[in-house]
Amino acid sequence: MTVYIYDKKTRKMQVKGSQKRPARCDCWPMASYAAGVSPDEIPEMRKIDTAAGIKTDYNSDGEPILTGPQHRKNYLELHGMYDRNAGFSDPTPKNR
Repeated sequence: MTVYIYDKKTRKMQVKGSQKRPARCDCWPMASYAAGVSPDEIPEMRKIDTAAGIKTDYNSDGEPILTGPQHRKNYLELHGMYDRNAGFSDPTPKNR
């Protein structure tokens, strides 16, 4: 049985009694190296993203800053990319 205890110091739920992770993921926002572009292409990519309704920022190396799972899915599908280890909500290959 998994027991969660609220830690007042960090203001987060801590797992006690098992090795399960809490349901919340602290990995967002993330910079995606694999979906990155050349820094010279950032203005062009911003136009493409904005036209599709996906507001995306880029860091100085050209890596898109993805703000959450849905944003990641929309961004990768727009640019023809997918996750090879896709789960239910991840971008999957089309027409395969």
